[in-house]
Amino acid sequence: MKSLKNKEEKLYRALPYKQFANKSKLKTIDILFKLYQKDANTIFKHIWKKFIKSKTLIIQRENIKQIKTILSERYKYTIFNYLVYPTYSSYLEIAKNYIKTLITHSTLSEENKLQLYILNKRGLWLNPPDEIQIKVKKENKEEMRIIKISSENKHLIKKLFHRYLKINKLPKFNNTPLIVDNKVGELQQSKTSKKFKNWIRISTQNKGNVIYIPVEETDYYNQRKGKDTNIFHITKNDLGTIEIKRVKEIKKENTDNQENIIALDFGLKSLFTTNKGDLLGRNFFEKIKEYADKID
Repeated sequence: MKSLKNKEEKLYRALPYKQFANKSKLKTIDILFKLYQKDANTIFKHIWKKFIKSKTLIIQRENIKQIKTILSERYKYTIFNYLVYPTYSSYLEIAKNYIKTLITHSTLSEENKLQLYILNKRGLWLNPPDEIQIKVKKENKEEMRIIKISSENKHLIKKLFHRYLKINKLPKFNNTPLIVDNKVGELQQSKTSKKFKNWIRISTQNKGNVIYIPVEETDYYNQRKGKDTNIFHITKNDLGTIEIKRVKEIKKENTDNQENIIALDFGLKSLFTTNKGDLLGRNFFEKIKEYADKID
């Protein structure tokens, strides 16, 4: 566990909901979990293979239509946007930090360090160019400068990246949460049940087949002031019990000083769950906000 001061203006917090799914629906969710995780591993393997083969960074808008998955296309894009791409990006960001530290503490000349810093920052580990154009400030003006990359540094940056890969295993999604957004699920008001006011409609692995999970807001959820999103975080605890949380956008002023210190659980290197229930991860904040804005 690590702690750090929260500098985000807004938090996206997964807050508990009560769920009242019967055994049949819980069994369906359990099957969905396994397929969801299997598809996540399939998509990541495809993305990573393409990255290694093309020697070029994968972008957020990567075309993944050709990837064959078990679940629907909607699930495929939800998995890619919420899990696979943020995980891929975070894994490489960790690589950048690791390699930067090695460069900083090396005995290389300043010129060699500069070349390596630039290659590393731009993720040019596998296919470093002969030269790179950068902006430099000179007398309060920005000028373009050409940095020539030596053959030795081209070779060295590759070695540093492969060293990182040797000591950091590729992420796996065997214990990943099931994230449901408006593409594959929706919170709806119940029109027939007198006992439950709200249901979460969740698409299943069978086309056209959905399940309705009766849910209720908890007191804790209501106490946390913020903006509701239509994003739900479904997990299984150590006892195998299904737990549902709803992501809420919390403004920074709604947190006290004590809550500005958070502990991170590095279960996934891209999608962290804090001791406060926050979902963290490079690009994950922005992705949730983008989706929440579209929903509203």
